[in-house]
Amino acid sequence: MKHKSTSIVRRLLRAKRTFGAVAAIIVSASVMGAALSASLLQEEQKAAQPLLVEHIADRLEARLHKRGLPFPSRQALVAAVAQRQQLLRGAVTAHFTDADGIVRTVAFSVPEDPQWILPVFTQQEAAFVIDRSRITDALQVHIAEHLHPPRHVVIADLERQGNIMRARTDGAARSGDVFHSTGAVTAIAAALENGETELTIPIERQVGTVINSTGTGLGQLTLLATGRSDFRGSTWARMQNVRKALNEHVHNVLVPPGEKFSFNATLQGPVTTGNGWHMAKVIVNGVDLVYAPGGGICQVSTTTFRAIVNAGLVARDWKAHSLYVSYYEHHGVGLDATVFPGAQDLTFVNDTGDYLLLQAYDDGYDAYVHIYGTPDGRNVQMDGPYFTSAAPPGLTVNGRGLRSNEIAWIQRIIRPGGEQEEHMLVARYRAMPQNLAQKYSPVHASAGEPNG
Repeated sequence: MKHKSTSIVRRLLRAKRTFGAVAAIIVSASVMGAALSASLLQEEQKAAQPLLVEHIADRLEARLHKRGLPFPSRQALVAAVAQRQQLLRGAVTAHFTDADGIVRTVAFSVPEDPQWILPVFTQQEAAFVIDRSRITDALQVHIAEHLHPPRHVVIADLERQGNIMRARTDGAARSGDVFHSTGAVTAIAAALENGETELTIPIERQVGTVINSTGTGLGQLTLLATGRSDFRGSTWARMQNVRKALNEHVHNVLVPPGEKFSFNATLQGPVTTGNGWHMAKVIVNGVDLVYAPGGGICQVSTTTFRAIVNAGLVARDWKAHSLYVSYYEHHGVGLDATVFPGAQDLTFVNDTGDYLLLQAYDDGYDAYVHIYGTPDGRNVQMDGPYFTSAAPPGLTVNGRGLRSNEIAWIQRIIRPGGEQEEHMLVARYRAMPQNLAQKYSPVHASAGEPNG
């Protein structure tokens, strides 16, 4: 028993000496801003018993007095030391979520880096707080450097190429992620100080803007809608044709109010190898796949068609492919558009009352077409896809029911005065996978939300 008591006394004395050393370090940090010793902090954590917190406060008070520094009441010092012990146990997992629901998780742990704790001493109060600057540095490394900010572009000039009017910009405007670090730092520090263990912080999606510096009135140029498609799995030649059609032909086309947009007109000449098109597979006579210049252009007409209907514009001369093509399944199954110069076009009339600007680009294997213009108050709702096995009651095509080789969408345009118009968009294929109805459930959603 005597040996056991002696051991306890020795441990208490050793702990007291440790607390004295830590108190000296705390004062040093408050005066000079030096980093606290990690090894001594570990000892402090091991010895952090409530009964001994007062010993730290005693030594802290004595050293502050000896140095002639201002300090508050002993009660405030005791509370500050207890607060510090609590902070030393702080750990929070922050989940950063973007508009697509993608989550990036970062763990913040004070025990792993005790130098995150800062002393704050005045004659009226004593406290320990989380060093916000260290959180800022951590967020820069783990979050900010991995984000893609929005891209804004300026229209420097306008030019006419044949019967096509184009804007000249330094690229395409793109949506991107905006991270509000000040709010995130405050939230993380509060979580650590309040003992929270989980935290969700949103990352804002901001659309890219187009600025008109030409002096010619083009309207507001607000992003009205986006069309998107995925050409992953295409051959190299097909990919080159997709990118050429996007970046050299559809990109920056301006459609004046009241005028008609023609997709084939944007190609500006015959689709030949001499005009830079590669040999890739195209559908001929509705059934045959043959190699021809420009195979893959329909990927871009499909993407453009999706932007058209999402903007509440009425697609004219539209026709889906006769063969079901898996490339067009994502981002709008059944919403594809075939074109063939001299035989099949994709058109619409600009009825918005102001200019429309089409911006097109590829991002990896994704194709995007954005339509910018002046909002006129119309709302758009896209209902679908509908299949014969899941068609709503009363849905008919030319007075008959939907067939097993058809996919239907309903485009609803609600005008500012409340008038509504419906357009039935029916893609009819020679054959299509019968599991599509299980893969894609009908949705009823606003089509004007930008998604890229």
